[in-house]
Amino acid sequence: ASTSGPAAFPSRLRTSGRQLVDANGVVVPNLKGFDAQVVPWAQTDFNNMAAVGAKFVRQVIFWDAFEPTQGKIDATMTASLDTQVARAKAAGLYSMFDIHLNVGRDPTWTLGVATEMERYKTYGQTLTQFLANRYGNPASPEYTKSVVGLGLNEPPVDDSTIRNGNGSIPYLEGIQRTM
Repeated sequence: ASTSGPAAFPSRLRTSGRQLVDANGVVVPNLKGFDAQVVPWAQTDFNNMAAVGAKFVRQVIFWDAFEPTQGKIDATMTASLDTQVARAKAAGLYSMFDIHLNVGRDPTWTLGVATEMERYKTYGQTLTQFLANRYGNPASPEYTKSVVGLGLNEPPVDDSTIRNGNGSIPYLEGIQRTM
């Protein structure tokens, strides 16, 4: 618990039990927020999200748009994401990156691998590392504490003993950690 009040936005967030807390240990309100495909959206859109109580924006990353050619991250999509992160931050919103699997948006060059999860395990390292280094590395000019995570959107976990069970999140985190 905090004795000094909430930390200034954006704060380094961490977990405490089943809650997110800021750098002073103050609980961040419920994960109320919006999904936003990288377009980019207008500043007024993010301001309106914040005005209705949002604290987070789930930035929707379509793999085929960001890495249409193997090993090459698209500069236009990167610039759009930079703009969107800056606009969310200006509205006082945290951004969580969400690589959307299970929506038919795998790059065509990955389709020789049978399943989406296997495609991501085999080829997803370039995009994952790019996003992590660009927004999560304090040495990067694009680093900001307002970007608080990178995950996968409801991927079809191929092992039916894991799918939708308590083991699914550690399983997916393990794949991303190896990247």
